[in-house]
Amino acid sequence: WTVERYQVDLSKAANINEEDMDGQLRDMCAREVPGDTPRNLQVQRQYSGRTFKHILVPVWLVGYTYGSKTYQIVANGYTGQIAGERPYSWVKIAFAVLAVILLIVLIAPLFVQR
Repeated sequence: WTVERYQVDLSKAANINEEDMDGQLRDMCAREVPGDTPRNLQVQRQYSGRTFKHILVPVWLVGYTYGSKTYQIVANGYTGQIAGERPYSWVKIAFAVLAVILLIVLIAPLFVQR
């Protein structure tokens, strides 16, 4: 089995998380201040009782080549959510657009005559 190792160490991940929480706290406080744009808003926060837990999350990493380009897909095995890029067939898109236009052209006279 291939496994993914941590790409960010614990202290750096904690700092990134703290910055993210600080931004969210500031946004929440700014929404509570009346007016459009709060000025000189100062938010003081204090974190206590912080703990860290290692978790195992089933994640599937898939890479494939289509044409001359390589695509990467990540699938969350717990939620089923998928993220990544996929190739688009411009020929199929063009045919779909033409089919919709043709359908409109054929059906429109039926509604105009009534």
